[in-house]
Amino acid sequence: ILPDQNSYKITATFKTVTQNTSGQAVAGSCDKTATRTNYVINPRPPTPAKISDQSACGASDFTFIAPTNYQWYDSNKSFILNSNSFKTGVLNNTSTFYYAQKDQNNCESLKESSTATIFPKPLLSIISPLEVCDTDLNLALILDNILEGKFWILPSKNPIPGFVGIVDQTIVSDVSLPLPAAKNTGLYQFNLVSKNNITGCYSDTSKYDLAVLKNTVITKQPLGGLICEGSSFAFNINADGSGTLKFILFKGDSKIAENQNGSF
Repeated sequence: ILPDQNSYKITATFKTVTQNTSGQAVAGSCDKTATRTNYVINPRPPTPAKISDQSACGASDFTFIAPTNYQWYDSNKSFILNSNSFKTGVLNNTSTFYYAQKDQNNCESLKESSTATIFPKPLLSIISPLEVCDTDLNLALILDNILEGKFWILPSKNPIPGFVGIVDQTIVSDVSLPLPAAKNTGLYQFNLVSKNNITGCYSDTSKYDLAVLKNTVITKQPLGGLICEGSSFAFNINADGSGTLKFILFKGDSKIAENQNGSF
């Protein structure tokens, strides 16, 4: 029914056929005219203009602003509220929301939609633990969760003095991290940040510990000597370094003994 069709008339013709006493058919008919009470069909309000889609990197909430009060619906088109703005809860996944206009006649427009897109943050990481000797000039890093993008390794609150790191480098699986030549033994930190070139999202800052260990140095070399066949001979070795030292005795390229006291 169109809006301009406010009333109509129905004409019904009733026809009966009977027989007279002679068995002949006798036809009869009547007309009945009826007029229905008037009614009005109100047109829908216009569909709202689309509100711009929004996006964020990682879990986030969103606020959509309308020029006037709208009826807001969730992704299942269940009614939420009537307002000129709508704030989502914290979203972990991409979701679509719907909205419509309602006029003074309580007529509602067709629904329009806007999407809140969640892009995942990069998860680039470094395989650890990380240790270097105080004489090392580079640290070989293996990156995990590789993606198309860039990364930064930056000084933290407790860096090796003179540490520069890496800035705006294309992500590859194997990285050589330059270290200052002069550095004391101790535990230091640096930060890792990465960026996804496709989504433009940056990662959260990851903090890593870097242990600088004292380079192991033999302070007493084993002394040779002359012995008779069938006799035994003792080798004594001293060394300095970090942690518990292990001494290994070789004959040519073959390992023949190993201990932690340096006496063979």
